[in-house]
Amino acid sequence: MLAQGRKRKIDSECRVFKEQWNIDYFVIESNNKALCVICTDTIAVLKEYNIRRHYEKKHSSQYYQFIGQLRKEKFDKLKKNLSSMQFVFKKRAVEKERATRASFHVANLLAKKGKPFTDGELI
Repeated sequence: MLAQGRKRKIDSECRVFKEQWNIDYFVIESNNKALCVICTDTIAVLKEYNIRRHYEKKHSSQYYQFIGQLRKEKFDKLKKNLSSMQFVFKKRAVEKERATRASFHVANLLAKKGKPFTDGELI
């Protein structure tokens, strides 16, 4: 038991993600958290108990029949789907950023020339 007044530090407990959890519980490590590749929920604390509890409560009834190589293939497929979803969101964010930069550039040009925003001749 901890002495009164002392706080536990998670960093000092050496909680590290174990690669075996990928196949056992369908999770990957993302930003020092476990990310479920099935439902994309994050499990904040890297403890096997928390990760196993998430898997058993939410997914074990659907995925218990996958064993051995079939389980690994299912995990790889889910991980690939997650990566493609994340790529779509990143791509859209980059497109929005580029549009915003172009808009600022045009506004800057108009301001330097002292033209109104409705003037299209400069552009």
